[in-house]
Amino acid sequence: MFALLGATALEGCGNGSGTGAGIGASGHAVPGASGSRPIALMRPSAASEAARVTDLSGRELSRAIRHYAVNKGTEPGPFEAKGIDLDGDGRPEALVYFTGEAWCARSGCTLAILAPGQYGYRAVSTIRRVKRPIIVEPAMSNGWRNLVVRTGAGGYEQTARLRFSGRGYPGNAMLAPTVPQGIPISGTTIFASPTAAAAASASTGAASGAQPPARRGSF
Repeated sequence: MFALLGATALEGCGNGSGTGAGIGASGHAVPGASGSRPIALMRPSAASEAARVTDLSGRELSRAIRHYAVNKGTEPGPFEAKGIDLDGDGRPEALVYFTGEAWCARSGCTLAILAPGQYGYRAVSTIRRVKRPIIVEPAMSNGWRNLVVRTGAGGYEQTARLRFSGRGYPGNAMLAPTVPQGIPISGTTIFASPTAAAAASASTGAASGAQPPARRGSF
């Protein structure tokens, strides 16, 4: 059975900070936060509004994250976790973004997706080489929402769309189909680029509809 953590502070992963879209006061992605090739975004649709990000807590999730990391042969280290319903069953899946050295490369860090079940969380997908922002689209593939992420390093950085295959999401974001530059993307930003997240936090007052902060932790 899989589950997640207690809470202490976490430093974000330096790989992929400041690329692609940022996050606006509404909690949705906005283009051009920083870095090259910003993601162009459309006004959120009603479907995207329904994909609400939720705060996560509890011993069950903490155990799931530790169990997941142990199965991968390493310690969890620093991570962030948020919940959002990806498969439309009304229960949020846990998206866990590991940012420790063991989980990251220049091309991005590891994103794990854990689904709640009768006996705890189970691992649905492990996606490597993922950079922020991480956006959840209203569109679905095989019953699960598409994810849009940044990936790559140097002159090979790109925006990728991750579609659910029926068994899971692609294991390597760099091998997923790319989103051409300038193509509008609509959705909910679940993990903003560090620069955009800092700017949103610093803005006066929490805007109505803003997403809750990520659950942060380190074992």
